[in-house]
Amino acid sequence: MAVKNYENSTYHMALVHEHARPLPRTLVTMAREDDRTTPIHAAKYVAALQAIDPARGYLWMESNAGHGGGAGADRESRMWATLLTFAMAQVGLTP
Repeated sequence: MAVKNYENSTYHMALVHEHARPLPRTLVTMAREDDRTTPIHAAKYVAALQAIDPARGYLWMESNAGHGGGAGADRESRMWATLLTFAMAQVGLTP
């Protein structure tokens, strides 16, 4: 029998607790060809966030990438620039 542990699931918090506990704007990263985690989970989570507020969920989808470690320096630096720019914007800093 499966245990439903919704309190620790960010996906279910987005669906159930949007009025009790506002979730921050979130940038979710995924790789289209990841063989360990299906990309549909990231897309489904972002869709749940956007159903609450269209500006709450963002999706960064990388192609020809996997579960880390295979990105070249150019791709890695572009990803980090995006992540840091997003984080800075959330705390009110201008990049």
